[in-house]
Amino acid sequence: MKYNLVCYQSDNKENPGFFASQPSRGASRQREDDFLVIHLIPAQNTAFWDSRLAKLTREAAVAFYRSPGSITSAMRDAIECVNKALRVQNSGLRLDQSPESAAMMVGVLRDGALYLAQVAHASALLVSGAGTRLFFDGDIEQRGLGLSDLLELRYYRGDFFGEDYLLMGAPSSLAVIEREAPTPKSVIRLVNEIADLPSAYSLTKISLGEGKVENRLLSLAMLLDEADPPTDTQTGAQIRPAEELADELSPDEVTEADTDLADVVEEKQLDFQEPDAFLVEEDEEPGVKIIEEPVIIDIPQEESGSDTFEMTDTNFVTDTDLAISDIPVQASDITTDRHDDEPVDFQAEISDTFHVDTQEEDQEFVFVPEPEPVDDDNENEIFPDEPPAPPQPDLEAIARQERLEKLKKGALTGVARSAGWLRGIEMNAQSFARRTEQKVSASGQEIPSLSPFAKWAIVIIVPLLVVAITVSIYFARGLDRQYVYYINQAHAQIQAAKSSATQGEQRQALVQAVVWLNQAREFNQGDTEEIIKMRNEAQGQLDKMDNVRRLMLSNAFGNIVHPDLYISHLVPGRNAVFALNANTGNILRFYQAGDTYLLDTKFACGPVTIGDVEMGKIIDITDVQGSSPNSANVLGIDAMGNIVLCSDGGQEQIATSLTQPEGGFGSIDAIHYGNDGLYIMDVSQNKIWVYRGLGEAFPYEPGLYLDASDADLTSAIDITVRREGLFVLYADGRTVFSNVPSFSGFVEAQAPNVPWQVAQGNFSQISGLQVADNVLYFLEPGEPSISRYSYRLVPTDVLKVSFGDQATPRQNATAMTVSSSQIVFIAFGSELYFAQLP
Repeated sequence: MKYNLVCYQSDNKENPGFFASQPSRGASRQREDDFLVIHLIPAQNTAFWDSRLAKLTREAAVAFYRSPGSITSAMRDAIECVNKALRVQNSGLRLDQSPESAAMMVGVLRDGALYLAQVAHASALLVSGAGTRLFFDGDIEQRGLGLSDLLELRYYRGDFFGEDYLLMGAPSSLAVIEREAPTPKSVIRLVNEIADLPSAYSLTKISLGEGKVENRLLSLAMLLDEADPPTDTQTGAQIRPAEELADELSPDEVTEADTDLADVVEEKQLDFQEPDAFLVEEDEEPGVKIIEEPVIIDIPQEESGSDTFEMTDTNFVTDTDLAISDIPVQASDITTDRHDDEPVDFQAEISDTFHVDTQEEDQEFVFVPEPEPVDDDNENEIFPDEPPAPPQPDLEAIARQERLEKLKKGALTGVARSAGWLRGIEMNAQSFARRTEQKVSASGQEIPSLSPFAKWAIVIIVPLLVVAITVSIYFARGLDRQYVYYINQAHAQIQAAKSSATQGEQRQALVQAVVWLNQAREFNQGDTEEIIKMRNEAQGQLDKMDNVRRLMLSNAFGNIVHPDLYISHLVPGRNAVFALNANTGNILRFYQAGDTYLLDTKFACGPVTIGDVEMGKIIDITDVQGSSPNSANVLGIDAMGNIVLCSDGGQEQIATSLTQPEGGFGSIDAIHYGNDGLYIMDVSQNKIWVYRGLGEAFPYEPGLYLDASDADLTSAIDITVRREGLFVLYADGRTVFSNVPSFSGFVEAQAPNVPWQVAQGNFSQISGLQVADNVLYFLEPGEPSISRYSYRLVPTDVLKVSFGDQATPRQNATAMTVSSSQIVFIAFGSELYFAQLP
């Protein structure tokens, strides 16, 4: 199955990131029937993209057609080709430089289906006769290519209906078009009429054809693709000459849609044979007028009222002037004595016999031959005695018309046979009914007919019995077979991965195995030992490729439930862990008792009046390593700047009000104690305040860690301080750092040669140990996972949870901390889990 692709380009701006191609020489055997559409969307416009965008797009197409695997494997190879080039480009960047990144959409047409692959913030919109469909998943990784060797892709499949339009680009652009409810006949008009439409989009028309890929300007799309055909009332309307249209079209913009005009109007004037040569023989087809006299073609007068219609270089022929479309010349209409394999002399054939298909039997045709000019210098001098050579027929158009006629004839024949078969069944049923009504018994009495109640009972009860039997058989045998089918498919993919020749094929097989196991798990509504064992085998091999380690988490609370608990922050203690309950603002202590952690009911630290200080709800906590007045383990702060030092050694809690800076706090968004100072992040004022003097409960005014111009703290969510530096985490996943106490402002942390960034951009908390282990821990709540980085922000590995129904609750992680004994605690709302770090 072949397709014609018409790619529309903007008149004033090229789109080098868009590329459409048909199978070419050198493609692998599996790609011989694939038609490819690629749209590469850079994250920002830089000099690199100006010089490399078109080249990268075409290199991706080459990688696709050279791939010998499945369609999804080939699409992944094309995407990985671009990702590898960007990774090489980003490997030499300095810390203060931004990496190059891009989103990408890949589409493949094959066997009547459309396959799509999405990378990052890219989308596609399919406009067909069945409606519009937007292909975009905002839940996958959105940062784009060039930032990680591990790519998160989303695959889609859609149906092709014959005359469809495919748009690719940014989701914001396609969402604007989707809201207008486009149809195949209106999509070009919409993209021309919608104001302020972003330019990062592409438009492709898909239709069945000979396998052509053409380019066309959007300014001519309305004229060539959506122009309404002329009506009978428009017969005398003025039509633009073909020469004017040809001047506006670039060489690659003349498409099949223009062949009717190009066949009729040529650069040289048309020449027709004398009327005596156009003799029509007898034809048995109905609706065709048999003319034994020379055909006289009557040409309608123009508005100028001239009596003679002269065809010169400035005249043109349309269906309103010459009615060429009413005189089709087809191979099936030419009667000759040649064999099928002999060449056709169309000039001789047409001069012998020519069939004229007319709509009205009384219609007359008048044809006046035109003179030909002598030369280009004197166009008005005409020699009527020397007619020019007749135009050569379009062999491709005639062959195409033959194929269309055969297809139409075959379709009509099939419909007729189906109708006849149904008619025969109907007649047999009627005959049987008549015989049944007329049938009598041996005694001559008629057999009584069924009552209406019996008829309705048969109509209703019999189908219900059939459905009940089918459902019972399915539940008795079909469920087990369906589950076994999923397991067998997963097992086959695991075996295929072991015998794969390349790492890409091995990865693809393992990913498919995990997908089949997920379907088996959903079908079974839970994990089984078989599913967990096979998943560990498949996922374990993927983990080795991705440098991922698994955490065997245990429920810290055991069978105890704390329904009013919502843990937002965690701080490690000695054989205990402190948790901040965001619902009440209290700090809770859970001490270790065997394999579980129990609530310490004697520990109380929260929003109460302590001395002269009335504490509000605690909003953040931090561990305290130093000589506090009451040997406190944890420090909490409320929204007004009041702090409380909580001790678990039996001493009283101490509360005090911090000396606020001049102008007060704008907001208290995060705190951390380190390097003998309490650091408070004030996002609204773009400042970080530093309090000294833990032993005296911070009696002094704060110092300013940085000026407002040194960094932009907008969207900052967490902070941590260590001996090597201060680290600030942003909501979009960025991490910035500076030296402590001397610094020269924030520097964006873009570590070179990063081998992976699985959860980059989705971190919610940052943590580290007071001991010099040179490790930072970043929590990704959705996976959930913990990414470990060095103080130089060089990634080391990723810690992910194990599998099984009891591994973790099915919700996002809310807090994380790591103790000095290398035990990690992860909170999920009201539940707490822990594991030993590998």
